[in-house]
Order: sequence, then structure tokens, then C-alpha cells
Amino acid sequence: MAKQTKASENPASTRYGGWDFARDFSTQFFALLNTGRIFPALLVLLALLMLLFGVRMPTEELAPLSNHLLDALSGWTGVFFLLLVVTNCGWMLVFHERDKLHQQEIKRLTDIRSQLMHGGDMTLIKEHRSSDGEQQEGYLLPSQQHSSREGGSP
Repeated sequence: MAKQTKASENPASTRYGGWDFARDFSTQFFALLNTGRIFPALLVLLALLMLLFGVRMPTEELAPLSNHLLDALSGWTGVFFLLLVVTNCGWMLVFHERDKLHQQEIKRLTDIRSQLMHGGDMTLIKEHRSSDGEQQEGYLLPSQQHSSREGGSP
């Protein structure tokens, strides 16, 4: 009889502990920073700091601190904080729109390059003049068929 094997021989490998969470959290947090999403990363960091202070602080000191915070935010400080949040959200929208425009331009140029590289009858350019002198190239350009149809030289 064949011995039945379990999907996981080691039960420790199926546990998800604190170090696994820390590894996954840091990976996702740094992925936010690497992709330019600094504001969500800062919000996560701020939430973690508030959670840390809330957990570590004695309960009898937590209520006066929250009252003091609400009193501070109800005056001009709160107005300026709200203005800060609104302007940062506006900048996030501007950066998002700019990134979308850049991606559209990259796609447009990629489509043009693909058409030049893979579309129709092509000729290979071996040398090309640039500001540095003669450069070895490997670009393919479409042939000039339309000029021969218009009466130009083939």
C-alpha cells in the first residue's frame, strides 16, 4: 500500500507569525514608497504611530490627550491642518494626472516604434549621422514607397 502524504509535512511552515507579518508589511510599505505613493505610506505610518501611542499610553491619560487634540483642531490649527490635507490631495491628483499623461505618451511612442519596426516593407539602416559622429545602428525603417508612386525616384 502506498503511504499517504500530507500537503505540508512541516506544520511550522503553515503558521503565519509576527515575523511573517513584519516581512509582508515592510515589503508592501516599501513598494508604496518605490512606486511614488508616498501619501498612502505616510498615512499608514501615522496610523501605526497613533496605534502605538494609544496602546502604550495608560487609559487615564488617553482621554485628556484626545480632548486636548480636539480642542487644538477646533481652532485655526484645525483650519490649517484641513488646508494642508486638501492641498496634498490636490497635489496627489495633479501627480496622478501627470503620470497618466506620461503613460499615454509612452504607449503612443511605443505604438509608433512598433509600427516602424514591424509594419510593412522595411529597410535596415546600418549607419546614422548624429552629433557624436557616425553611429552603428540596428533600426529598421519603412521604405519610401509613397514617394515612388508620386512620381519621385524609386
